[in-house]
Amino acid sequence: MFWLRPQIFWHNDEPIQASQLVAQFEQIIRDPRVRQLLNSVTHIDAPHPLALRFQLNKSDYWLPWHLAHSLCLLPHPSEPHTGSGPWKLAHFTPEWVRIESHARWHLQLPLMQAIEYWITPKLFDRIPDTSCRHPVQIAIGNSHELDSLRPVSRSISVGFCYLVCRPRAGFTSSQARRLFYLIQQSGLIAQLPLEAGLLTPSKELLPGWPVPPLEENEQRLPKSLTLHYHLPVELHDMAHALKKLLRANGCILNVVFHRVKRWQDIHQLAGADLVMGDRLIGDAPVFTLSHWLKLDPLWHDFLRSPRAKLCSSSLPVCNRLPVLLLAPAPYTVFIMH
Repeated sequence: MFWLRPQIFWHNDEPIQASQLVAQFEQIIRDPRVRQLLNSVTHIDAPHPLALRFQLNKSDYWLPWHLAHSLCLLPHPSEPHTGSGPWKLAHFTPEWVRIESHARWHLQLPLMQAIEYWITPKLFDRIPDTSCRHPVQIAIGNSHELDSLRPVSRSISVGFCYLVCRPRAGFTSSQARRLFYLIQQSGLIAQLPLEAGLLTPSKELLPGWPVPPLEENEQRLPKSLTLHYHLPVELHDMAHALKKLLRANGCILNVVFHRVKRWQDIHQLAGADLVMGDRLIGDAPVFTLSHWLKLDPLWHDFLRSPRAKLCSSSLPVCNRLPVLLLAPAPYTVFIMH
């Protein structure tokens, strides 16, 4: 049961009613992705004008995180561009976004009354691809002052890079273990020509969940393998290093690069033996991993082996785990198989 504050209003100054949110949930639950995200929810109703009740078929520790997902945004039922947060959208075009302070916001009001974002990628993009070091740059000032800009601060969100393999005909599980053993023993990640600390090898998938050590085997690698990967551009260096490592072990690595940040619209992975990419973590690593394995299209094709199906069937257990906080750190490489 969630109780709504009586002093919350939509951006058009209408009071928010629980029945409106129920109607919106009934709309978004028609999306298969939302049904999968909220698969523990069997019914939603409003027993009181300010109460929202969720009936579950199993315990779901992560329900608040699920409800905070972008798929579960709840705009005004008759005005899809009207929300209820501390900032309301005043203007939106591909080049210019203006947000203004919501005067009826029920918590502390921001000091600024309005913020304008002018989207001018050509002024900043010296490299055509996206890097994990500077996917977003924000400049404060006028256009004639851009030449004199100086960096004030920068930060890197907590995240992980991953390398996944798919054993199948011509690429056995023993060969896959041999491949990952070579990567672990080569020190390849530490030798990448990147800024110190940007990519660091990890010994844990999650805090307290160590990556199992691999034993050496003499299994020869296939004559060729195919790697698919996407942005950021730092993974170009990783792909080049993998090609060199595999070539030294008698295997030609064919590389396919996708200029995207996620796999949602990519359907060419059927021919991939290896897939590489990156993900943000946020403040709840267990939720991030569970949500990623459950919703990312990448896993729809990869989680088909008996062991993979066992992994998939165990994901609901994560929904009953408490929060595990992860200390801020640069990007981490998780090697999964």
